Amino acid sequence: MRFKHIIPFFLTCFLPLLAVAQFTYEVSSQPDAADVYLNGVLQGKTPCKVKFLWQDVPDSGLVFRIKSPDYIDEVFAVTEKPRQIKTYRKVDLEKLRPHYTLDSASAMIEFDKLLAEFATGKEIGEVKDYRTSTKLTWDGFSRLGSDPIGVKTYDVLGSTGFNTPMKESLQLFSSEKHKRKTARFLLGAKVTDLWIAMTLYTGYSRVYDSEVRLTIEWQIFDRSLNKVVLQSTSSATEKHRFEGEHHARSFAAGRDHHGLRRGTLQVSGQWQAL
Repeated sequence: MRFKHIIPFFLTCFLPLLAVAQFTYEVSSQPDAADVYLNGVLQGKTPCKVKFLWQDVPDSGLVFRIKSPDYIDEVFAVTEKPRQIKTYRKVDLEKLRPHYTLDSASAMIEFDKLLAEFATGKEIGEVKDYRTSTKLTWDGFSRLGSDPIGVKTYDVLGSTGFNTPMKESLQLFSSEKHKRKTARFLLGAKVTDLWIAMTLYTGYSRVYDSEVRLTIEWQIFDRSLNKVVLQSTSSATEKHRFEGEHHARSFAAGRDHHGLRRGTLQVSGQWQAL
């Protein structure tokens, strides 16, 4: 019966403190060292801790802007009082794409395929928990990339100004044109290195942290010369958190690619003429 009196006393004493509590937003980014602005005022570079009192927040709320040279600004707003004293927010900044002005008569480029080719049994990762460590191995020999990879590639090529078969097919009355252009250039990609690391954290629920690292070799084939004329290498790292063992192991086995879709691919070298 005493609890009936304790609870109102607790609420009366501590709720006013929560109203003036100091909240913290800890912002990190990929890449790091990005500028963090709060309502237009520079707070520092990522990783950055931003502290504020809710009673000082304007009616319009808080607007965070993360900026980095050669990347698109990331903006998010806080319009409701946070439920926790400390909030973590990670943003993946998207690289700014160059744009080239090319006329319709310029050479067309077509995406060929993304190929992953390793020896059967090659170790490509590891899954760890508090008791065991399980190696991940490559099953089979060759694997082709899924359709979303081709769609994304055409999206990047088209938005930067290159002529592609998809860009041509999206024009009005394209199906009525009897003469279709043949792409002079083919863009192909091959995964040359792959590593998947997963770690289980015990607690109230089974949570997996995953990190995927891969290296891709890009090649451009010139049909008129019948040879590869340009080559480049890109590297990517993707970190993701999964709740539930089934979801995590499906990702590791290649049946769930949700984590990879949010990865940021960064070019590690320039195109090299061959």
